[in-house]
Amino acid sequence: MESFVKKVFSDVSDRYSVMNDIMSLGIHRLWRRKFIACFTDVRGKTLIDVAGGTGDIAKRFLRKGGERVLVIDNNQDMLKKGLADVLDSDEMRLLERMKWQLGDSTDLNVDEQFDFYSNAFGLRNSSNFADTVSNSFKVVKSGGKILFMEFLNPRYEKSSVLMATYEHYLRYIIPVLGKVFANNYDAYRYLADSITNFIAKEWMLDTLARCGGCDVKCEVMNNICAIYSCTKS
Repeated sequence: MESFVKKVFSDVSDRYSVMNDIMSLGIHRLWRRKFIACFTDVRGKTLIDVAGGTGDIAKRFLRKGGERVLVIDNNQDMLKKGLADVLDSDEMRLLERMKWQLGDSTDLNVDEQFDFYSNAFGLRNSSNFADTVSNSFKVVKSGGKILFMEFLNPRYEKSSVLMATYEHYLRYIIPVLGKVFANNYDAYRYLADSITNFIAKEWMLDTLARCGGCDVKCEVMNNICAIYSCTKS
């Protein structure tokens, strides 16, 4: 399964932004702005961005005044795409404050602790949800902030009509759109299934608290996505 997930993201790496637009009906851009707004007092601070893909969150953190970012992803094609995007932009100055590293969220091989940890839309693709969450605490300083952003599983939500409509969109519409816009039905079927097979937000809140998180919060956006945050005790 892990090798299949890597292949999925290799296949969609060149059209990752299109994928996000399809998956979120285009509103992922607003969610990302809200996510980065959760990073406060970042000047002079460091971030480890896990499942960082093309480095979007990392670049936003640096633009906000962050000092340095380590981007980790288990897919080399996604990391190459992120680096290429920076090289092709007017933000090459950011490169000296960015490091790109191949690695897995369940077993982070880093030799320092950071002020912030972020994982945006990567948890549901992890081979082990609990290991990914517990590893976030190992790489963050005491008093540091941990943030996850992930789609909600419509099967666990109470707004029945809206959630039923969204689940139908995930199961039947997204794979077809993936075929039309990216010529890849199977990859988009997996991405849709990864949402409907994901855990409930109550599990996430409980796990963050059990791992040592203080001030654990969940902010739901548009009944589709949630930001989970806490401070390491």
